[in-house]
Amino acid sequence: MSRASFVWAGLIAASMTAFAAGELAAQADKAALVKDRQETMFRMGEAFGPLGRVIRGESQNVADAVTSAEVFSASSKRILAIFPAGTGRDAVPETRAKPEIWSRRAEFEAAAAKLVEESDKLLAAAKSNDVAAIRAQFGPFATACGGCHEGPENSGGTFRFAKQ
Repeated sequence: MSRASFVWAGLIAASMTAFAAGELAAQADKAALVKDRQETMFRMGEAFGPLGRVIRGESQNVADAVTSAEVFSASSKRILAIFPAGTGRDAVPETRAKPEIWSRRAEFEAAAAKLVEESDKLLAAAKSNDVAAIRAQFGPFATACGGCHEGPENSGGTFRFAKQ
């Protein structure tokens, strides 16, 4: 093998190694992003507990409703960022996100925007310390959640895989 051939072979091998390392890093980033979105959705699910107790009259601690509404407001604003292209089941099998998130992106984005709007209204109602206002806004907020999670929990909803 000539010196030039040896150099070219070395450059090609180094390029392939760098590419493979980049692919592994990208896959790790995708998996981390999916874990982040699963944790975000879990936190949102947990936030329903304290809010629900206030709405059902089991608690008069409106501060709990404010905390829950803050979680919903902040998390809803992250939805589009935590569902970028290339993070579906084909890339990260651990996700329950349906391919419709990307194939029906405009509908998904509209549902996410509605959730942001209704979450912010819920937060304003909670900050008013008016339980009646919180109860009144909970319906529109829950409907906005249904934009992605409609139907019974195991149905999968429009954009979510059913629990396994």
